[in-house]
Amino acid sequence: MVGLDFSENAVRFCNDKYNVEGLSFEGGNAESLPFTDNSFDVVLNVESSHCYSSMNAFLAQVKRVLREGGYFLMADFRRKEALEDLRESLNESGLTLIKETDITQNILEAMELDDDVLELAAHLGLDRFGAMGTSGGGPPVIACAYRLKDHLDFAAVFGSAAPIYTDPIASKELSAFDRITANMSVKLPRWLFVFLMGLMISTFKNINTSDRYKKIFGSLLCDADLEIVDSEPIFVPVMMTSIMEAFRQGAGGPADDTVAIVKDWGFHLTEIDFPVVLVHGTEDKHVPYSFSEYMRAEIPNSKLVPLEGEGHYTHFINPARSFDIIEGIYPEG
Repeated sequence: MVGLDFSENAVRFCNDKYNVEGLSFEGGNAESLPFTDNSFDVVLNVESSHCYSSMNAFLAQVKRVLREGGYFLMADFRRKEALEDLRESLNESGLTLIKETDITQNILEAMELDDDVLELAAHLGLDRFGAMGTSGGGPPVIACAYRLKDHLDFAAVFGSAAPIYTDPIASKELSAFDRITANMSVKLPRWLFVFLMGLMISTFKNINTSDRYKKIFGSLLCDADLEIVDSEPIFVPVMMTSIMEAFRQGAGGPADDTVAIVKDWGFHLTEIDFPVVLVHGTEDKHVPYSFSEYMRAEIPNSKLVPLEGEGHYTHFINPARSFDIIEGIYPEG
């Protein structure tokens, strides 16, 4: 069994991580497969072909490497107007269509039932637990408050994103960079947004000093955050290591996370029946303080804890205080 990926980093990671006899990973282009004719009994392609420049070229390669009687299995998505083009390409490929199934409803049901948080809690033997999240990690905590309230001891977010990135009034408080990124995430095709996010990787790799960090992210830094960048020598290395880890397998994950935060969350904040704690620096430029003010007004029984004069990075360098805040509000947690 051979896995193919265009990303050399992804191939390297998989070969290091999955050392299984009979399984290997190779780099290559799906439109020019690096395999001899009649090499495989099965070709499996999952949620990739929508990124290819030529579906016809890809299908020609599939037919070439399949042995007689082999099978091509594909799962992917298309806009409604592109479905006929896909079917036409399949018909012209010389492959015989055996079965076509619309699995949209299955995916929607899986999103409701397959809860990573409960799976992790079960693995750890926990029936009840607390949820904390900072910045882009806030929305998953708020989703837990909505869906998993019977399992929660507390739910607290720090400098959290809110579902108002595309609101014409709220978005005015965002930096130009965040405002443009948010708009691109919902308006561009996924492949193009992933590509543009990927262009950031080379820039991030060169950020190794506080001066370089301030040059790239200066518009997002309030005075309090600037002081942290200048006075905490390990802050920039730790932050950039975290960012690069997010991009280690490519830009697809960070791009999808951005879309999930910016788009509709699938529920209304007013439907949350659990007391969420919202902690936010009043001078935060990464995520405006007004975002937590908005969620405080929308989430019943929520509590807003303003950190006067502080910014976004205070939550990263003061974890002990975060726990103190939670313990002060949830004394029995």
